[in-house]
Amino acid sequence: MVQDNKITVEDIHAYVDGELSEDAAALVRDFLDKHPEAATVAEDYRAINAAILTRAAMADRVPLPERHIEAVNRKPRAPLIAASLALMAAGAAAGWVAHAVLTPRPDVLDLLASEAGASWATYAPDARRPVEIAAADASQLVRWLANRTGRSVVVPTLDDQGLAFMGGRLVAGGNRPAALLMYQDSAGRRLVVLMSPEFAGDGPTGMHFRRQTESAAVIWANGKEGFGVAGPFSEEELKRAAVVVRDSFAL
Repeated sequence: MVQDNKITVEDIHAYVDGELSEDAAALVRDFLDKHPEAATVAEDYRAINAAILTRAAMADRVPLPERHIEAVNRKPRAPLIAASLALMAAGAAAGWVAHAVLTPRPDVLDLLASEAGASWATYAPDARRPVEIAAADASQLVRWLANRTGRSVVVPTLDDQGLAFMGGRLVAGGNRPAALLMYQDSAGRRLVVLMSPEFAGDGPTGMHFRRQTESAAVIWANGKEGFGVAGPFSEEELKRAAVVVRDSFAL
């Protein structure tokens, strides 16, 4: 039961999931209003819930490979259920302590790759207005993106990779605004850099490569933001650019 003098992590979970009575929810809401750090945790839970729902919706549209169905049918169900319950219990006990250090789930990386790839596919082919604010007004762009995303934004220099900065824009993430920067090489190929604060609740990861239909992406998270570098480039080219981006945002 929620008590006004002791709000627990479980109470916050239940509040975000809409499982509390009106009186209990009011107590938790008042607690979050007075404790910004706890409010940030609640927002992280909401983002995780939204990410799970998004991935579930995407999974519903993708047919399950026959070999996976056959593999599940061959497995005894009771041990699987027991193992799932054990994992859930362990996660509930350790979740608060490990919140800031756990490696994000693979679906978080997939979401990052999807958002970066979609941003490239949407804006890079635009011949008239691929960016909202051009490179000539980079200082204005940086201030605007920082104000809207709530994160410090920099413009990495990718000249050594043969990529000239074109400008950037604000784009919609799953739950929060994200910053998009765009570059172009001498052959006209365009590369986008996505910085999304949507994944602030997930721990740092290494860099991961994802091949997509018309482009590819390198994605990672640093514990505060998620990043994606995407375009019609090779894995080696994208990773070189990604290292520069990662180091620039770490300064």
